[in-house]
Amino acid sequence: MRKPLLYFASALILLPALWAFALRPAVSLLAAIDILSDQGGSLARIYPEVERAGVRISVGGKMLEADFYRRSGPGGSIKRPGLLLIHGLAEAGKDDPQLVRFATTMARAGFAVLVPDFAGLKSFRVRRDSVDEAAAAFDHLVAKAPGVRPGKSGILGISFGGGIGLLAAADAGIRERVAYIVSFGGYYDLSNVIRYYTTGRYAYGPERGIGNPVPWAKWYLILKNLDFLEDPADRTVFDALARRKLRDESADVSGWAERLSPRGRALYAVLAEEDFSRFPPLYKEVSPRVRDLLRALSLPERIRDVKAEVILSHGVPDPLIPH
Repeated sequence: MRKPLLYFASALILLPALWAFALRPAVSLLAAIDILSDQGGSLARIYPEVERAGVRISVGGKMLEADFYRRSGPGGSIKRPGLLLIHGLAEAGKDDPQLVRFATTMARAGFAVLVPDFAGLKSFRVRRDSVDEAAAAFDHLVAKAPGVRPGKSGILGISFGGGIGLLAAADAGIRERVAYIVSFGGYYDLSNVIRYYTTGRYAYGPERGIGNPVPWAKWYLILKNLDFLEDPADRTVFDALARRKLRDESADVSGWAERLSPRGRALYAVLAEEDFSRFPPLYKEVSPRVRDLLRALSLPERIRDVKAEVILSHGVPDPLIPH
């Protein structure tokens, strides 16, 4: 989905939260329309002044950079519902132009918006660090950010940020204070995402279908996450074969695959498997360390800990995450 349409759809999905926690339905609709307007629509003319201020949030001894957006000018001192915005896998992070426009529009619509710069997601790495950063950012938003109404604040995560947002909303330190969580195009189980990349098929309960995942995704992500592999020699081999596959998906890399350790070959077998039914037994042979890392970043064991109102939406078809 093209980014302008993605943010437009996100704004539409956010309408229930806008109506419940922010302003009038008319303002909500104007916000959605503004997303598609390059120069800004009616909402931008009604509320032209938005302040964007940089903030730094301490997380585990490190500093998380973020931008805080809020309406300025007349009425700028009014307390607003807070919105934590979590970007997906994007190299520009919080400075992505479309994300900046989206955050600005949400501020005009009546939210106080916090947009952190998630280093892991910027480098295409889904890690627990991002969940901890999101939880700390939400705590900062409702406890320290100026002009925020804590009891009306929530989270919006886009793409891989949707899964991160739901995991953060389950965190014991903030879950009682998250009023709502919106996941747009988010994941549920990362093993299902890998299965989608390799076989092009998806399933959930009785739902079955064929998608069109981008062919480079699995190889690009393995390049960005070589530290998942325990054996340094396997990292070297996967680095070479993944780069070869990125240049030419049809390339024969069997020679490289033969150099892998047994655990490395088990992972390669999963990535190379195109048969949907054969994926589960092959996945069971993958290193427990890799499976544990993926399980810890998935929702099946944590979703029951989310206390907020949950709004889920997904584009169909989605080339990155199966709906």
